[in-house]
Amino acid sequence: MIAILGILDLLAAVVLVLSHYGLIIYGIAILFVIYLMAKLFIFKDFISFIDFLAGFYLVLIFYGVHTFIVWIFAFYLLQKSITSFLNL
Repeated sequence: MIAILGILDLLAAVVLVLSHYGLIIYGIAILFVIYLMAKLFIFKDFISFIDFLAGFYLVLIFYGVHTFIVWIFAFYLLQKSITSFLNL
């Protein structure tokens, strides 16, 4: 289970950056918005709240908001992914 979440977090980081540059189909990005936001309701902890914020920022990207915050969320998701792989 942890490996699956790690892979999904890694893909979410990639989708976040690609969406920032307009290089991804919105349908795929919407799936990751749902994934990131749903984690808050499943796990109910502070880390999941940060995932929720990353999903919310992904929605803001659809509306034209492009700031350096994308890199903060991308590196956050990347480090979560790496941490989950190291804990296997």
